[in-house]
Amino acid sequence: RRSHSGTPRRRRSRSPISRHKKSRSPTPRRHRRRRSRTSSLSPVESPSPSITSTERKTALAKSRKEEEEKKSYVNQEQARREREELDKMLEENRRRVEEAQRREALELQRKEEERHRELELIQRQKEEAARRKKLEDEEELMKLSSKVKSR
Repeated sequence: RRSHSGTPRRRRSRSPISRHKKSRSPTPRRHRRRRSRTSSLSPVESPSPSITSTERKTALAKSRKEEEEKKSYVNQEQARREREELDKMLEENRRRVEEAQRREALELQRKEEERHRELELIQRQKEEAARRKKLEDEEELMKLSSKVKSR
């Protein structure tokens, strides 16, 4: 059967049992579930929820502490690696500077020796020139003295 009204109605079951249980309101009722009797034991017999909460807090604190320790260890390791790398770089720089200074000192020594050799050569050339001049002067003197004697 259908009613002649504009809004459709729910279809009703014909069984007498379902007729009594169905709600007549358009929105269904929400029944509260009853707790089982096992969970409503006395606080002495059942583990209290505060203990599990405490255990949870303890476990959380422990895991937080472990996480912090792990993070601290990772940070320390990274800092150690960075220090080692920095030390390595500093050592390399120091070695490079020492090498450059050594090369510079050798170059300076080489130039000094070269200058010394040049000065010695100049000195020898001067001495040689002076010796030749002396010989020439002596020869000239001999020639002059022999001319004087021949007269």
